[in-house]
Amino acid sequence: ELMRKRNNWVMFVFGGTILTVQVLNLILGIPIEFVLTILGILGGVLGTATYIANKTKWKEQLTVPMKYFNLIVIGLFWFIVLHMDPHMINIMAMFFFVAVMGIYQDKVINFLTISVVIVVLIYFFLTQGELIFHSTNTVDLLYYILMFIFVSISSFMQAMFNAKQQNEIESKK
Repeated sequence: ELMRKRNNWVMFVFGGTILTVQVLNLILGIPIEFVLTILGILGGVLGTATYIANKTKWKEQLTVPMKYFNLIVIGLFWFIVLHMDPHMINIMAMFFFVAVMGIYQDKVINFLTISVVIVVLIYFFLTQGELIFHSTNTVDLLYYILMFIFVSISSFMQAMFNAKQQNEIESKK
């Protein structure tokens, strides 16, 4: 039950934030094609999967795989966003990805999330570095990677702390 709640919170926080940003994008005059693509990924893929994982006879079997599905879809989401709009703001928004996946309080998910972020970061640094980053110096890339790792370490430490507290609560019960 706790995992299903975390799956829903990840979708709610990520989906709600992205929906709010897309409304702001429409107001600011961002092309409707971009906004609809983002909303299509969000509602069509994550929304449908979340509904199926909560409201069907398979909800028990889908609870654990759903966290990995969320990781993959949100990771692909950021890749697509960066491909469509290669901008430093979107690189920085991947910190949000790390933070949202931290909701799971899961060491494996934290490790996989930072791995996805680093791969996406390196890919765009190498392929569109001049367009996105102020410098294409490899040392700068290392600093970007370090910042993401530091945020991920804090999520990892929170997961360890919360797991310890949950175990203490369970043993007291």
